[in-house]
Amino acid sequence: MLVAILTTSSFLGIPLLNTYLPNDNFMPYLLVYDQLGTFLAFAIYGTFIVSQYTSKTKVTFKLITVKVLTFPPFLTLIFALFLVGVEFHPTITKVLEAFALTTIPVALVAAGLQLQLKLPKEDIKPFSVALFVKLIFAPIIAIIVCKIFGWNNLASTVSILEAAMAPMITAGAIAAMAGLAPRLSSAIVGYGILISFVTTYLVKILIV
Repeated sequence: MLVAILTTSSFLGIPLLNTYLPNDNFMPYLLVYDQLGTFLAFAIYGTFIVSQYTSKTKVTFKLITVKVLTFPPFLTLIFALFLVGVEFHPTITKVLEAFALTTIPVALVAAGLQLQLKLPKEDIKPFSVALFVKLIFAPIIAIIVCKIFGWNNLASTVSILEAAMAPMITAGAIAAMAGLAPRLSSAIVGYGILISFVTTYLVKILIV
């Protein structure tokens, strides 16, 4: 429920879209999709799932609301919105960039340490369902929605390709740290990244 829904919209999205759409200015659409779509969903939906399945107390609307509003990534996103257009001192910028560059490696290590080439039988079914939902079902739904509303532009192309990206690495790391089937969640993320190179290319051929 956590890794099969959320997508790696920037880590894979930026290099793959740069490959698939080299002559298009896709970055503004990608940033909106990533920050106000994927990340917001991660902050709200991700927090709800983690709270629902790890909290020892009864999960209520109030509890979920408090956890969402106090979730560090969510607070950071809200704080960042107030700083749009603000220029920091070059030293502060360099320090923040250095910290930002560690996010993906740390998440990859967290997922990689749990990754196993051979999964137990009980993990094969949820593993297969999760990858089907994320890599096949999600882009199909995105294509159908765009067709229904007659959207046929760069924004719709970016949205469909982003929907086809691999499961979110950070979501996999959070799932593992929260004790939500660490081995399974890491396998979904790890294999999902590899398989997505093929599935995103097929989706690109289909829509571009």
